Amino acid sequence: MREGFRKVHRVGGSGDGGVDVIGVAPSGHRFVIQCKRWSNSVGAPEVRNLLGALHAYPGHRGVLVTTARFTAPATQCASGTDLILIDRAQLAAWLTGSFTLAPAAGLHDRPRLWRRSAPPPTDGQLGLGGVLGD
Repeated sequence: MREGFRKVHRVGGSGDGGVDVIGVAPSGHRFVIQCKRWSNSVGAPEVRNLLGALHAYPGHRGVLVTTARFTAPATQCASGTDLILIDRAQLAAWLTGSFTLAPAAGLHDRPRLWRRSAPPPTDGQLGLGGVLGD
């Protein structure tokens, strides 16, 4: 898997409990990912839903990815939590290899997208290789 994620499973579908993908980063940090392919902005209720879904995945960090934007209330709802919010601009940068999903070094630091020091992947390597689905 791209970025070295392993144990990646697509959960999504009816009864997914608000989680589309689960996986383990090379660092050993476990992630749950909720994807929203929307044209409208993603609001605070979706952030709260993912926060609630995280209770079924102890020790996991949540990532909410959208092809749209997040509303101000959604961003405010996620502040102070370990959720990573990825909007369409960040998603584009992530998909082209400009950023990598990595947890912050300190226990109290929030995980986020980190700028890559290596060059972006070639055209044949674009996409997340199944991390976010095909």
